[in-house]
Amino acid sequence: MNPPRGAVIAVAVSGGVDSAMAALWLKERGATVIGVHLTLPFYGPDDANRVTPDMMAELGRQLDLPISFIDASKHFEREVVSNFVDEYARGRTPNPCVLCNKMIKFGFLWDEITHLGADYLATGHYARTGCGGKSNEWGLYRGIDRGKDQSYFLHRLPYARLSRVVLPLGGVTKEEIRQDAVRRGLRLAASKESQEVCFLPPGGYREFLERRLAPEQRMTGELVDTAGEVLGCHRGLYAYTVGQRHGLGICGPYPRYVVSLQPDRNRVVVGLKDELWADRLEAEDWNWLLPEPPVSSIRSKVRVRYRHEAASALIIPHSSSRVSIIFDQPQRAITPGQAAAAFDDDRVLGGGWISRVD
Repeated sequence: MNPPRGAVIAVAVSGGVDSAMAALWLKERGATVIGVHLTLPFYGPDDANRVTPDMMAELGRQLDLPISFIDASKHFEREVVSNFVDEYARGRTPNPCVLCNKMIKFGFLWDEITHLGADYLATGHYARTGCGGKSNEWGLYRGIDRGKDQSYFLHRLPYARLSRVVLPLGGVTKEEIRQDAVRRGLRLAASKESQEVCFLPPGGYREFLERRLAPEQRMTGELVDTAGEVLGCHRGLYAYTVGQRHGLGICGPYPRYVVSLQPDRNRVVVGLKDELWADRLEAEDWNWLLPEPPVSSIRSKVRVRYRHEAASALIIPHSSSRVSIIFDQPQRAITPGQAAAAFDDDRVLGGGWISRVD
């Protein structure tokens, strides 16, 4: 998407190479760019890689870009972190990055940039927005760098806002971005690219959860096989996820995997590898990235997690926000709490939270 020349665009600048180059490229295309940096809560010990205000100020000088600091700490804690903890306590495996994009970057931040006089919001995501199809309607599309494509994480954006979302990096590769940054001698605030959940300290998510969960949410319970035979004791539902093999504390002639969690009985169910496969799921809070939600079944390709290869499926809408998905072939380790996203070739049709697996 190319905004009108002279348009005021707020760019969410994290301190890393992607958002910095997005801001530079938009400036060079004639846009009036405002940098915005979200201040988020930090839950770990002092970290040498943490971005400080001084670092962001220096990056702003290099980019010749004013950067406004917006404190999102309370909103992030309430909308993302609390949900993360609650979902694990319920025996589900959340995806906080998908939720953050909806609630924080394209929710809370969207409201804030309107006060700064911005007409558009840009980020460094590797995805695309634009018009296409027979009716020339707005849509969200995969980035051309298939190894870096982040359209899956954006499937919960409100459709009405797509025309005001700018994603400058969707048509280039990560390597091109790196090379351009090196050529320009850009010194970044973030010394390394985050590959994990941004708010988790070095100890990992289980240690983080143990500090946040109430004692009754960390209760041990039975670890059983799919026939209901008790094989051992689990340490708490929060410590397990579907597909997990290691750390189960049981032995036998064949590897066992977590195939489901039963919060109503406080049970972890394990099984053989073949028992991880399922061909049907139900998803709730579905968000369609279409002008009108479909009223009848549609064919699509569906991803049930970020690195899952999209698989052919039939989507059956039960309402505008609840669907069933039936795969042509069984898929491995479909996990309640994770996000399912539907694609039509490069276009993202929508997505929702997996609530049940059959």
